[in-house]
Amino acid sequence: MAAEAEVLTVATHPTFQRQGLARTCLRDFLSHLQQMAAEKVFLEVAEDNVAAKSLYSKEGFLIAGRRKGYYTATDGTKSDAIVMQKLLH
Repeated sequence: MAAEAEVLTVATHPTFQRQGLARTCLRDFLSHLQQMAAEKVFLEVAEDNVAAKSLYSKEGFLIAGRRKGYYTATDGTKSDAIVMQKLLH
């Protein structure tokens, strides 16, 4: 296993949101990474995704950087990507 890992996508169908499913999946993934001796994990989240940023912060992720104008909405507006990381040791 590499020393670093990345979360690509965490999504919950709207019918099942707010039930802790994303938190459970994230925790299971982080536990697996620790068992595999990964040292840190990264992810990106849209700046305006308040729920996801809250989840990641509560799970110990810290802001590591920003990608300006990274996401483009269907109406053409752009939003920044917040790069977050968590140390796993």
